Amino acid sequence: MKSILQIGPISYVGGVSVHIQRLTYLLKDEFNFKYIDESPKKLSQNKLLNIRSIKDQPKILNLMRSSDVIHIHSGNWVLRIYFMLVAIFFNKKFIITLHSMRLEGFKLRFTNYFLARACRIIAVSEEIKLKLPKEILLNTELLEAFLPPQIDNEPELPTSIKSLVKDCRDGGYVLLAANAFRIRKLKNGELYGLDQCIEVAEKAKNENYQLHIIFVIGTVKEEDRAYLDSFLKEINDKELSDFITVFPSSLSFIKLINEVDIVLRPTLTDGDALTIREALYMNKNIIASNVVKRPEHTTLYGLGNAEDLYSKIKELRKFKNQFDLTNFASDKKNYLKLYSKIYTECNNSHKN
Repeated sequence: MKSILQIGPISYVGGVSVHIQRLTYLLKDEFNFKYIDESPKKLSQNKLLNIRSIKDQPKILNLMRSSDVIHIHSGNWVLRIYFMLVAIFFNKKFIITLHSMRLEGFKLRFTNYFLARACRIIAVSEEIKLKLPKEILLNTELLEAFLPPQIDNEPELPTSIKSLVKDCRDGGYVLLAANAFRIRKLKNGELYGLDQCIEVAEKAKNENYQLHIIFVIGTVKEEDRAYLDSFLKEINDKELSDFITVFPSSLSFIKLINEVDIVLRPTLTDGDALTIREALYMNKNIIASNVVKRPEHTTLYGLGNAEDLYSKIKELRKFKNQFDLTNFASDKKNYLKLYSKIYTECNNSHKN
């Protein structure tokens, strides 16, 4: 059984870690998977080798040298280049999945230089693919990050969230959910749209419009605490607790999606959002910012425009889903065959 090394933010809460988990579960009977974690050390699972741990470096190098194929999911451009360099040094075939590509100038040119040595490049969106030079496009697959969830393996929702859902249902509220793997301040607002969701909640309160947004933040770093507290204070000062709840911890978002009426993706920048595809997979209405091209059946609103977002929520509340998504929920066997083919072809190809 061939050994495939997965490198990425394994322990981090977010779409990339979910993708890696589902990918390896899907192919667990065909390949032997091993892992290198690039999550912050305090979040990393004890059993995993972590690139940020000095004592793990010799084992990491040995693991990269002994693997048949190396699959790199790194979002940090420096770490991505480091892993590509080591793979080239050990004459190993490597695959790069580009979950995001917010690089310009020297960083982009330097990254593209090493991407040209990859056995295969996987771009999760058309926008990412368009950033790649023509000479490596023939070696690039356009393949969304979504993989079908193993819902039965997902943990139960926290008791507080279950109670909140029940209270909203009993009160006749339309229930919405949004998520962020962490909050991040940009010059034009909060990256994942928490500020927009609070503005929507305020509009709903002023109109006595019964909606409730559950905003999940997977990880709260110490440096983000003051920023988060400013939002919590705003919610408290404006008495919006009946309209929005911030849940500052990880949970099974796919299970939360199953409980709500509408899923929100109010991001200021984005790649191929796993949240959107999961919502569509669960046959839920999804509203997303128009910052990038979105999948069919996504309701779009103007980037950063909370008033437009609120308007779209009210429009969608008038009806339930009326579109047929039977073709969207692709057979897991198709994904299995696709990734199995990629790994096998790279393993059988000539060395670097």
